[in-house]
Amino acid sequence: MDRKALRHLGFTYAGHLEIDQNDKIDATNWTDEAMAKVSGVYCWVCCGNLHTLEEVLYVGKYGKGLKKRFDEHRGGMRGGSKSGVKKAAILTDLLENQGHSVEIWHKRSNSFLQQYVNIFDKPQKESFSAVSLDEIGMIKHVSADQGDLPPLNGTKGG
Repeated sequence: MDRKALRHLGFTYAGHLEIDQNDKIDATNWTDEAMAKVSGVYCWVCCGNLHTLEEVLYVGKYGKGLKKRFDEHRGGMRGGSKSGVKKAAILTDLLENQGHSVEIWHKRSNSFLQQYVNIFDKPQKESFSAVSLDEIGMIKHVSADQGDLPPLNGTKGG
């Protein structure tokens, strides 16, 4: 799946990944929309040397802002989780050794106000988001398009 297909689905550019001065993965060039404290789905897109090859590497969801979610990834990549360390190694190889770039693309999920009766039999009105369903749907969509699960979605610890 390429950036044109993501754009067609309503995704927009949010920033890109780079190696910082401490040789660690970081994200820069955040857009204002990416800084908003909302929920949505995001993709890390690998672009080939001359942007001729594009592949979605990872699909995830964020609940309180994309930058906040990336900060959680960054903590995992710096030793906080086995899967994060694996992601960092793969991304570092792509960025440093293979000369690729990796962009972050995202789209807000719909949210809605719903009245319901809670477990105490009291009427309650809350805001809900479709973000979890959107993430599952996007992983399925990308997997069908690319012929396999996005490669970094399969980096569980172990």
